[in-house]
Amino acid sequence: MEEGTLTGYADRLTVRPGERVHFRVGATRGETSYAADIVRLRCADVQPDGAGFQEASVQSAIDGQYRAAAQRIDRGSRAVVPRGRALADLESFTVQVAVWPTRLEARRQALLGDWDATSRSGFALFLDERGAPSLILGNGGREVAEFNADFTLRERQWVRLSASYDPESGRARIVAEPFANSAAERLVARTRSFEGQRLDLRPRGPRGPLTFAAWREGEDERGEKYVAHFDGKLEAPRLLRGELPAAALTVLSDLSPPEPLRDRVVGWWDFSLEIEGRRVVDRSGNGLHGQLDNLPTRGVTGLGWDGSEHDWRQAPEQYAAIHFHSDDVYDAGWDDAFTLEVPEDWESGIYAARLRSEAVTDHIPFFVAPPRGTARAKLAFLVPTATYLAYANMPDPHAIVRELERTSEEGLDFSQRLQSVLAGGESGLSCYHVHADGSGVHHSSHLRPVRNLKPRPDLWAFNADTLISDWLEASDLDYDVITDELLHAEGVELLAPYRAVITGTHPEYTSTPMRNALDRYLGAGGRLLYTGANGFYWRIAYSDAWPGAIELRRAEDGTRAWESQPGEYHHAWSGELGGLWRRIGRAPNQLVGVGFAAQGFGGAQGYQRSPAAADPRAAFVFDGVEGDRFGDFGRLGGAAAEEVDRFEPLLGSPSHALVLASAVDFGPDMMKTKEEFLATALPDPTDPHVRADLVFFETPRGGAVFATGSIAWAGSLAHNCYDNDVSRITRNVVRRFLDPEPFEAPS
Repeated sequence: MEEGTLTGYADRLTVRPGERVHFRVGATRGETSYAADIVRLRCADVQPDGAGFQEASVQSAIDGQYRAAAQRIDRGSRAVVPRGRALADLESFTVQVAVWPTRLEARRQALLGDWDATSRSGFALFLDERGAPSLILGNGGREVAEFNADFTLRERQWVRLSASYDPESGRARIVAEPFANSAAERLVARTRSFEGQRLDLRPRGPRGPLTFAAWREGEDERGEKYVAHFDGKLEAPRLLRGELPAAALTVLSDLSPPEPLRDRVVGWWDFSLEIEGRRVVDRSGNGLHGQLDNLPTRGVTGLGWDGSEHDWRQAPEQYAAIHFHSDDVYDAGWDDAFTLEVPEDWESGIYAARLRSEAVTDHIPFFVAPPRGTARAKLAFLVPTATYLAYANMPDPHAIVRELERTSEEGLDFSQRLQSVLAGGESGLSCYHVHADGSGVHHSSHLRPVRNLKPRPDLWAFNADTLISDWLEASDLDYDVITDELLHAEGVELLAPYRAVITGTHPEYTSTPMRNALDRYLGAGGRLLYTGANGFYWRIAYSDAWPGAIELRRAEDGTRAWESQPGEYHHAWSGELGGLWRRIGRAPNQLVGVGFAAQGFGGAQGYQRSPAAADPRAAFVFDGVEGDRFGDFGRLGGAAAEEVDRFEPLLGSPSHALVLASAVDFGPDMMKTKEEFLATALPDPTDPHVRADLVFFETPRGGAVFATGSIAWAGSLAHNCYDNDVSRITRNVVRRFLDPEPFEAPS
């Protein structure tokens, strides 16, 4: 049997002893035999010039031989309403929905109906290959009737579509009422109506659920299959029995069914309700509530948005739309291949299910935290899983830069070239991609294969963070692994047992509960080692309705591949204003003393000690370190590279903090972040704001913070078999932070 590439994912990233984690595995070609076991990952860096890939087998109950078959990935979001009594025997009907199409192209896109393409039964209002509103009807046999209007819609223009069909007369009608977004557009935005020839057919047969933004195409062993996914926004779907006269169509936009029509109403959905959840609510009284699949975007502006409110909570009726995408992915939906119950005696750490066939080896990582309310060490390694999700299925940033340089002469603008290089795969997009319709990807989930959450040659996110776990092991330092998703759920209670916490290299994405917990931890005497850069930068949200996923709004500023649309800066899941923590008034400088200053993927630098390094308060930092310069080595050529943070009192860096060293002179590729300048500016290698700062300061009740100011710091830890100044400085800080002696407040 042909061997294929193995891949998979786990149903959870964080697990505790006694809890279960389910693994889903698929093969890309045919059926594949493979062996599975569990390994503990010390270092996922597969490059030989660094620490080197290191794993150790761990005996477990899942060890054994398995077979993997090819598995499809369910792509495209939709809303599905289970078939109820109110939908029975629906043959004569009127439907209406407000539509904002974003990608009209040569394919069919379903809007509303119970059409099943396999059984050829039911009905659907859809857009045909030209972008013309159309009806399709089938009776479950050979007879199918299709009715296509003689006009097409415009992308990104709201239009209220109404369609009706009466089998007695055979008459079908489609009415399109466009809504102009300017005075000039109103001149040409005219209502269009189209009535068709006699259609001698009654929609019958084995009809499926009522579906918005897709239609059913039978089912397989995984369940129902959906195709014809719509790209764009839908609002206010309505379904009534019988054919309504044109004059009655205007009342269908009311929030509640008008009294004269109540006996004819089948469904009257209001997307302005429960915006933070997964349910779509039916106001008809028939209980035809639906559920969203595959994470469409809510909290988006609708037909009634007039710009007077930018927070959907203040005017939900202006946000009564849902943005669906044909490439949304939440849960790939694969069957369990095997299930691990984590033994009670397993140490906290980074683990992976290892899959090995004759052709390939793959890893599915997961993180084992200690039992809730306990700590098995005094040091915790806080793993930034939200950052892993934000970058899920992204190429190596260095490879992106190389490809952008290669394509710079091809005539496309930067955004077009960037998205071409990013090119998402079948398993879904990252929060740096845009959807096929050009809108930003606001969600990311780990319930799908994530090709960069595994050992790789690039030094970014997960792989870079394992350089810290490797260094902790090499330094013989006891530590627990905890994750930011646990921090979001449990707050400061998770951190309280630890004398010190060390971060990953890039804790860029942070929810409000995470940020609040870290603030409280430092206020209560905790010690924090921030061994990275570009951390605590974007605010994100989580939802109990969509476990395993994050929501991101990129509002107005910051280094980003796309930006949220006007009026859509507030998260649907929390209602909070999204964007940079800096723009929300809680810059990372207030938490860790430094904040994102510049980004570049060319050269790297070492650090130069500053006069403040001689302050007795920081004597422990440089114990055993000779010379004023350090860090001119490492996986990237220096301890300061890629993304760097700087000390800035204007953004809240504590006044008593010591800037112990700085890295400067990076070259023209290291550019200030967008929020660092107000107008277009040329790169300036001599700009004093383009630097990485090594910072130390004390916090209340004997606590302290140490920040490296560089995302590349961890890349230097293993140099010369861990015998180097970057390793020595980090070890000095960890040991002092684990010492119970309080840090004194400076005079």
